[in-house]
Amino acid sequence: MELRADWGSQRVCRQAVDDAPAVSGLLVVPVVMAVVMARVARHPRSTFVRTTVVLTALSLVPDVIAPAAPTTKALLMLTHLVAAAIVIPAVARKLA
Repeated sequence: MELRADWGSQRVCRQAVDDAPAVSGLLVVPVVMAVVMARVARHPRSTFVRTTVVLTALSLVPDVIAPAAPTTKALLMLTHLVAAAIVIPAVARKLA
């Protein structure tokens, strides 16, 4: 993956377009988990929330051990937490 600071170039736009399927694919995972839990779990909403909170916490581990500056690590962790704060409640609301 190539990231450049030249915001005026078309490379950034191309990279965003190239990454779009991967990002949208990541949004499918919680929905599939919710569908499975709705069919199998006795309490699908609480099961979904517990599972996704644990997975969110685990997603922070690579950010902590990454060889990067502390501010970079903090930003990566913040983006994980913001995404989780948006996706988890939105999907959990749909579960009975």
